[in-house]
Amino acid sequence: WYKKNIEKTGTTWEFYIGHERHIVTNHINDIKNFSKPSKSRFRPTYIPTFERLGLNHGIIFTTDYNLWHQRRQLVIRALMSTKFLRGFVICVQDLFKESEDRWKINIKNGKEFDFCQWMKCFIMEVATLQTTKQRTYYVASLETNNKLVQSEDIKKSFKFAKATKEFFKSLGFFVFLPPFILDYIPGFRYFRECCERNINLINDIVINIINKRKKEIEEGAELDS
Repeated sequence: WYKKNIEKTGTTWEFYIGHERHIVTNHINDIKNFSKPSKSRFRPTYIPTFERLGLNHGIIFTTDYNLWHQRRQLVIRALMSTKFLRGFVICVQDLFKESEDRWKINIKNGKEFDFCQWMKCFIMEVATLQTTKQRTYYVASLETNNKLVQSEDIKKSFKFAKATKEFFKSLGFFVFLPPFILDYIPGFRYFRECCERNINLINDIVINIINKRKKEIEEGAELDS
């Protein structure tokens, strides 16, 4: 098979395994040309399933260098701004103080404390608050009798967190499985459909958050981060 392709195409030929492209050559000079040194951090990876699901955007999965460079600069400037860093520190301090007060009460009442679970909720709380300016009360959800977690808005935020978690778990399947398997094999097709519902849920919630924040800014809300 190797010799047949070399005779047919010359010194270099290619084939696909799933959606991954593999290039075969028998000349070292060709290898050097394929692997020219680059100082750029841009590493485009084309994944058909990501494109169909609308995930080939942002700075992670895009294959367009110009868009990647532009969005990367925007993210770096936003994360390194003084207002954002100051707001991040204040956010972490306030949330930790709030949790610390709860710990003291729970210790007095003899309640057990799961630090690993608290860390997950705390990180999600900080990330959500810094990106959306909305409290989600993930940390408060560790207490089943906490009245803060009974509202519909808070329950929606829990659905968002669960959908986000499932989304990151599913990325491996989209990377390593070709579209044919995800479309026509029953078990994998059901999994793909579940992932698509999760992505649609995440998109709807994020769009609503953006529209709400946009309206607040138009009405004169302070840009404190």
